[in-house]
Amino acid sequence: MKEFKERLNAGIRYDLNRMTRVLELLGHPEKNSSIIHIAGTNGKGSTAAMCEALLLDADMDVFLFQSPSPGPRSHHYRSGGAYASEQAWSAWLTSVMPAVRQTEAEMDEQMTPFELLTAAAFAGAAETKAEVLILEAGMGGRLDATNAAAASAVSVITSVGMDHQAYLGDTREAIAREKAGIFKPGVPAVSTADAEARSWLQEEAEAAGAVWVDLPNVADTCKEDHLLYRDEVWPLPVKGRHQASNALAAVIASEVLSSRIRPEALRLAVMPARGEWLEPDLLVDSAHNTEAVEALIDSLPEGQDTVFLLAAMKDKPAAAMLERMHTKGTAAAVVPAGPRFMQAADWYAVDSSMTMVEDPVSWVSAQKGKTVVVTGSHAFTSTFREEWKNRGMTKAGS
Repeated sequence: MKEFKERLNAGIRYDLNRMTRVLELLGHPEKNSSIIHIAGTNGKGSTAAMCEALLLDADMDVFLFQSPSPGPRSHHYRSGGAYASEQAWSAWLTSVMPAVRQTEAEMDEQMTPFELLTAAAFAGAAETKAEVLILEAGMGGRLDATNAAAASAVSVITSVGMDHQAYLGDTREAIAREKAGIFKPGVPAVSTADAEARSWLQEEAEAAGAVWVDLPNVADTCKEDHLLYRDEVWPLPVKGRHQASNALAAVIASEVLSSRIRPEALRLAVMPARGEWLEPDLLVDSAHNTEAVEALIDSLPEGQDTVFLLAAMKDKPAAAMLERMHTKGTAAAVVPAGPRFMQAADWYAVDSSMTMVEDPVSWVSAQKGKTVVVTGSHAFTSTFREEWKNRGMTKAGS
């Protein structure tokens, strides 16, 4: 849309001033739904998808806002378990533009693309009369645009790692406390982060007057392909102990809103490019920082000849990510269109022998006898999986 394109260069503005004013002018549409607010360095998208599946299965009307999108911009939104159409998202954005323009005039600054996407999410949830609005924070928590919502039913923080330090702080503790800004008075606060991060988060939850939720022993609860919770086996939609941890957060959060949460519903979660096997030897997973790469590697089968194909933004710890990948196999890189991506020269500065790939789909198809893991940036993995399917490709030897 023209209005969205005009603001693509507005960049990132990490404060709530504009979003708060827009929601005031719109009459607080976010108050029409019970909100599950999810933040975290990694895992928030998977957790959001599992919450959606569990609550849809419980016959609730659910609207999901996820970022980044696994496809076109309209796929930031899912209503009733289906991706929004281009027409629907355009209509939601159009409906908020008068408030956006007034806010921009009052504050003499443009709203950012993510703020427009978030405002459209609130409008979409209200227009579809969603009982539940699942909000995935874009970055951090305290000053993320999604946190302009006046209230939530439950707050979730998945993991805490080193990412977006320029905005969130240069230590894990600082980042954890920044994410904890989504905690609200009297609202359950759930986190499946590691013990150290949970100690910081619990302090912030108690300071905010939130209701801290104690978890069962994660080691006993989270298994490779299932979750053990309330004496039941909850089968995972994709394998990995980190996904079991995400599932635990999703189940606990969903139980706040419904007493009809069933283990079987976890398998229904729609999680593109998150532990997604397109073929028996082709995995797509959006591991875009060091902690995510470590979790990905831990989930891979043993004894296979593995090659990674990745794209990364310039602000990501590429050297550390490659170091982890080299413990499992070899790696090659691709440079998608866009100035934020690492260019060939950037990759060679990290590894002078790096293999650069121009046509990712054809290159992957030619990797006979190898397990290929396509990973890194969400934008790259989403584009790859769509092109792979659209071109009807198969891997040599599959």
